[in-house]
Amino acid sequence: MRFALLDLIAPVRCAGCGGREVGDATVCAGCAPAFAVAAWRVPARPPPGGAGAPWVPPLWASATYAGPVPSAIVAYKERGRRELAPLLARLLTRSATACLAAAAPPGGSPPVVLVPVPTRRAAAVRRGDDPVGRLAGCAARAVGGTVLDVLRYRRPVADQAGLRAPERAANLGGAFHVPPRFRREMRSASGALVIVVDDVCTTGATLAEAGRALAESGCRPVGAAVAATTLLRVGRSSPRVVGDAESWVGGV
Repeated sequence: MRFALLDLIAPVRCAGCGGREVGDATVCAGCAPAFAVAAWRVPARPPPGGAGAPWVPPLWASATYAGPVPSAIVAYKERGRRELAPLLARLLTRSATACLAAAAPPGGSPPVVLVPVPTRRAAAVRRGDDPVGRLAGCAARAVGGTVLDVLRYRRPVADQAGLRAPERAANLGGAFHVPPRFRREMRSASGALVIVVDDVCTTGATLAEAGRALAESGCRPVGAAVAATTLLRVGRSSPRVVGDAESWVGGV
């Protein structure tokens, strides 16, 4: 609320660099190309936590978590700038679309289900809603699918910030589950292409745990889609811009 009030009395600046006024837009023309990159398959890495760790679903991303992208995501999640949802949802939608194209059986059109990673209750209270769930809903509508918000924490976990890959894997190991009250919804996903979705992939620990919990409930995902991935998981040389980056300035 405090930041929304400030926006009424101060010019809205670019969510990426913060240095340029953008009026009714969300990011400036200089930052827009970072959000206009074609989705790519993130190269597979050993599961976080080493041998015996949960399987990591095939991962697709549409931005590198560097430059203006982290600032926009933090502004959206932590500073209440919900007008950034369309901009970030386009990234997630592009990733989900690429994931579906790779996983869909030839000649078939099975239903599509997006499962967002769970949000800790304390974080949801602090933010006032579920930002990742909002992005999942936007992406599901764009790809003609539905959202199944069925993953929950079964035990407390530490904040992942500052933890190394093995520590993240240990922190989240066995932390997610599908409560019995959601089993009816899970049956509706039978035969569907199920994709785990999140805003950012850092080490893959969260996606691995989500994939494990869903597989344990009888619903193994075909892949994962995120808006952005860290440099640790990029594994490619140069981005390919989609269309005219100027069209991304408004985030629509």
